[in-house]
Amino acid sequence: MDRYKANHAIDNNWRSKVITTYGGDAEVGTWLRLDLGEEFCVEYVEIWHYLDISQYRSTFTCSEGEEHCGSCEGYCGTKSPLTVTVYSSGDESGEAEQGCSRGDTVQIRNHQGHTLSFHEVKVYAKLGTVNLDENTESEITATSTAQSKNYRTYKADYAMDRDMTTKSIAMLDEEGVAWLRLTLDKVHCVKRVELLSKRPPKDQTETLEELKDMLVIAMQNMVSNNDLVTQLTQNVVQNMLSVGENKKELETLKVSHSEEIAKLRLELEETRAELQSQIENGESELRTLLEVAETKFNSSLETVSSEIKQEISLISSEVTILSAEEGLREERCAKVCAGTTGRGRTNWSHYSSAGLHVTVDISKCGFVSVPTITTALEGSSSHWTHNGGSEVYSGTATSFQTYIHAVNSDLRGRADEYEWNMEWIAVGYIC
Repeated sequence: MDRYKANHAIDNNWRSKVITTYGGDAEVGTWLRLDLGEEFCVEYVEIWHYLDISQYRSTFTCSEGEEHCGSCEGYCGTKSPLTVTVYSSGDESGEAEQGCSRGDTVQIRNHQGHTLSFHEVKVYAKLGTVNLDENTESEITATSTAQSKNYRTYKADYAMDRDMTTKSIAMLDEEGVAWLRLTLDKVHCVKRVELLSKRPPKDQTETLEELKDMLVIAMQNMVSNNDLVTQLTQNVVQNMLSVGENKKELETLKVSHSEEIAKLRLELEETRAELQSQIENGESELRTLLEVAETKFNSSLETVSSEIKQEISLISSEVTILSAEEGLREERCAKVCAGTTGRGRTNWSHYSSAGLHVTVDISKCGFVSVPTITTALEGSSSHWTHNGGSEVYSGTATSFQTYIHAVNSDLRGRADEYEWNMEWIAVGYIC
């Protein structure tokens, strides 16, 4: 593809990029080769994966005795590991010297077959002794850097681009000095340096270029905002998946839907990359693509959120409460809880001259309001002759009381012997 051809890797233009695709040979993988024109002792290779943002820069160091430039700092192709090799034509490994590898070719390869995509590649090498001819004068190729605030419209590279419609602006450093530094392609005997400070008046074409640069900065800000939206979305989903005793079941749902969100994030990243390549088509087309991407993402997010809410609403749907002591709540919070004070284990106490009393603890049910409580007196003998087994006193979210009237006061002392106990069922809300 001409738009992403190989020489864009060394054109010193941050707006262009190179993309190589997999050719089908797993042993070869995907690769990009740089022809240096002559042998150099390469010290390190910089790969700028995304514009001139240092966060996305990989620096491979070529050390003595290593087959590849194996030491990497920075981004280092975290999504698809890269291999950088320096060699001479016909030889797959470079001759090692002190702190560098000698060769006339630099190869960047991905053995996993992933697409290679980056904006610029810079190769740094040692220079040996050269013979200088004082009578020879020619224009020198160089790259430039400046003390600046990274204003894309006035970057340092413009000082050497042979374009009189562009300019470079250097800002003051911490010591109050502004400077511009030119790095020559090799050792030269410099006789004269020309500084051209005039240029034609600004025209509509230059104004359009500046607007495009502003759009690039706006795009980067929008990418950062989208990352924040993605992070907030994950937090919302995690909060929705936290519901009482159903935590284990909801964790399963979280894993399932996290995979869908990961796919959405991948699609969004692909959309961002495609939008970046379309900047030259103008502001109108960029806005249209952004609106489509945002609509697609929001629609997908609403679908995932709706599915999660629907599955949560199904929990405890078999319990229906028509009325409650302290008013109705959400149906998904309804719970049935039952228990007994236990045969021979009920803590009966005497009440009046012929009565028994017990307080029943229901706090483990987790009710947040007074539930509807149904009770019955259970045992092995004589409990049918007494009254009060179905009466509930002083009901709260954590306990209730029951009073039993014994027809025969002598039976009151035999409650444990006859295994009298209170069995109960409570229906209420836990959230």
